[in-house]
Amino acid sequence: MRKNATGVIFNHIDSIGCICQPKSFHMNNMRYELKGKTRAKILFIFLMIFTGILYAEDIPVPDAFDMPWQKSPLVGEWRKKTFSKVYPYQRKDGKVLQEMINKAISEKAKVLTIPSAIYEIGIGKGHSKDLVIENAEDLVINAENVVLLCYRKSKALTISNCRNFSLKGLIIDYAVETMPFTQAVITSKNGIAMEANICEGYRIPSPGDHESHKMEVYSAKSLFLKAGGRTRYGVAYSAKPDGTVIINKNIKHFEIGDIVTIIMKSSPHGLSISNTANCTLENVTIHTAPMFAILARKNHNTVFRKIRITPGPIPDGATMPRVLSGCQDGINMSGVMGDKVVVEDCLIESHSDDAVAIYKSACFALKSKGRSLYLVASYGRMPFEVGQTIELIDWDTQKPKGRRTIKNVEKVTTEDLNAELSQINERFDVSPWARKTFKAPFYNVTLNESLEVKAQDLLTNETYKARPIIRNNIFRNHRARGLHLKLSGAVITNNMFEHCVNKGICFGTDLYFAGSANAENILIKGNTFRHMFHLMNGTWDSKCGIISFFNGHKGKVNPPGAFKNIKIVDNIFEDVRSIPFMVTSTEGLEIVNNKIIRSHMRANSHGKEYAVDQGAALYMSNVSKAYIDNNTIIDPGPFLKKDKLIMSVDSTAEVEKAFELKYTTRNSRKDL
Repeated sequence: MRKNATGVIFNHIDSIGCICQPKSFHMNNMRYELKGKTRAKILFIFLMIFTGILYAEDIPVPDAFDMPWQKSPLVGEWRKKTFSKVYPYQRKDGKVLQEMINKAISEKAKVLTIPSAIYEIGIGKGHSKDLVIENAEDLVINAENVVLLCYRKSKALTISNCRNFSLKGLIIDYAVETMPFTQAVITSKNGIAMEANICEGYRIPSPGDHESHKMEVYSAKSLFLKAGGRTRYGVAYSAKPDGTVIINKNIKHFEIGDIVTIIMKSSPHGLSISNTANCTLENVTIHTAPMFAILARKNHNTVFRKIRITPGPIPDGATMPRVLSGCQDGINMSGVMGDKVVVEDCLIESHSDDAVAIYKSACFALKSKGRSLYLVASYGRMPFEVGQTIELIDWDTQKPKGRRTIKNVEKVTTEDLNAELSQINERFDVSPWARKTFKAPFYNVTLNESLEVKAQDLLTNETYKARPIIRNNIFRNHRARGLHLKLSGAVITNNMFEHCVNKGICFGTDLYFAGSANAENILIKGNTFRHMFHLMNGTWDSKCGIISFFNGHKGKVNPPGAFKNIKIVDNIFEDVRSIPFMVTSTEGLEIVNNKIIRSHMRANSHGKEYAVDQGAALYMSNVSKAYIDNNTIIDPGPFLKKDKLIMSVDSTAEVEKAFELKYTTRNSRKDL
């Protein structure tokens, strides 16, 4: 018995008389006579039904990412309504809100419940640029149905030096005239430039010539990022008072009728939290932000629960929904301290970079003299403080060379260290962009004991090592990585990654920011990856798997030991466009019980410069003690190399039933 597309179950057919005997047929022990035109009509209908029985399994499921936004379950209902309908609250001066918070902190209140309203900040002279919560202890602020609306291109909220503090329910948004982006519909292309009209009700850039921070292209039908529409940086454009925008470049995949977002050049983050202990943000919504939606620095035991980073309601007076939320990362953390940092039950979508990035601060050593160690920091930002513990790692072997305690830190004014810096740039073939990050000022760090270093050794901050617990989140429709992590002990479970430009989970080398590239004891379990890596094609990409662990630099993969004890189990990969697993420089790897559905449908060259074969299911290089078992590949596309499911370079693995192929549709059997 089989089901057709409508769910009707058909019994077996005894004989098909309309084919063997044109004038009659048998079904269910009954004989039917057919005459004239009736016979022809019934014959035609019967053949259509029978064809449906044979091919019912092959009828494609409607693509959720291409549905009209009006009907799409992936577009939140708040995005389909105007701001005033979603937030029909009284408007109040933001000073009132600041005064309530200051009073609660000074009086050491335990609970502060803020009345529902839209609190406006940054209007006119004398108004604060942002809301500040500082030195709060043992305080819970309930801010359900409280909207913080910003009228300046500045930070919305600063939380600092708080202990045992919780913020629940706040909503952050920017007024149309100060939104950090605008959006326009492309109306024409001429091979050299494009013309677009700012969507009605959205911010019109000031007249004249501008250079955008970046531009991205979205489907006007679905509000999702378009396939192939890579982010474009520094594109010049000119704006007219009537909302016409001339984009001085003819960008491939930007087509007439598409929505292009123009992200302005600005630096403030939406919400910053720093130097806190045991703080929780819960049910906080951020609809847009000029840079990171949330910036977290030097916090102990922070919890982000039920955070929504999502485009806001339609601006009053507009008809087209917003396609963008934050203009950079969703949540960006470094200096994480204590036992753990938790991100759970969050929705982070439609932003313009990584969903969650967590770094353990690091930098490059230049040279040493006795107890003095000279270093260069990314962007000149010193990542270490007096009293902290640092570890020195030999870049070539990835083995630790020793730990020391910092006794003093000072900027270098007399030493010429440009020769050592040049060694790093030449050794790593650092790009012009990265070279801008590593430059004076240099630093002299005094240690408790001497430590011999060479230029290119990596210094990591061992004080910042809280374990990331990331569970039950949705990361959707953004231009970069789902998780970009650089520290040990991560537990990543039951998350949904869908329709993202880049990989889902990434650990590894990042020379631009000198983030520590070593990690151990990582569990990745029960996650789902859908429609991943389908928007770009990067031959240069060293982390080109949906789950990627990479340690090395251009042209070189480091030996095993940079990563240790990695477990990737019980995950689902569906309609992904890149190799599911890419692992290098690892000692102790387990890949078990994962399902890969409809992969390898298109050819691509991700990671070509690292000789990664995208026809495989797993790429391993310099991996020892690997165990691969009981993974299933279901209905793969024609670009899967069945004779080369595992591409192994200088690796050792215990392989049981590593990958089993299964086919459930006629089309998949035919293709392969």
